[in-house]
Amino acid sequence: MRVLYLRLKVMGCDMPNSYTGDLYLALDVAGHGAVVACGYRYYLTHKNSNEFVDIEVGMVTDGVTVPPWLRPFVRQWQYLKAVLVHDKFCKTLRVELVEADLVTGKMWRHIGRAEIDKEFKIALGVLGCPKLKVQIFYVGVRVWFYFRGGK
Repeated sequence: MRVLYLRLKVMGCDMPNSYTGDLYLALDVAGHGAVVACGYRYYLTHKNSNEFVDIEVGMVTDGVTVPPWLRPFVRQWQYLKAVLVHDKFCKTLRVELVEADLVTGKMWRHIGRAEIDKEFKIALGVLGCPKLKVQIFYVGVRVWFYFRGGK
């Protein structure tokens, strides 16, 4: 696999929900996938809040996964930081905590699919995605979840 290294600069990081740092990818030149070369953290609610998700070095992605008929409207690597946050939440179903939960003592909490998709919507907005496109992405992930039988 021939690799091209990319640095994706993020705009709008002073907004309430925030990312830390830029995204660096090792991208397959054929465009079939990418590996996160420099990780980052996404805070829920506001920057430096107690809840976050880490996108680690080595996480593999195929970019934005959309049906073929939507591809002309959405570039594969567009808004990738939000896509990676959504993918990580869907994979782990957990939010990391800076301080342990007072009731359970755990350093994480469960996150359901509806909350994951809502956070995806917020994460897209933080990146400066136009509101109409945010809504299209959001409806898309909700419909996908529904047609997959809620699994």
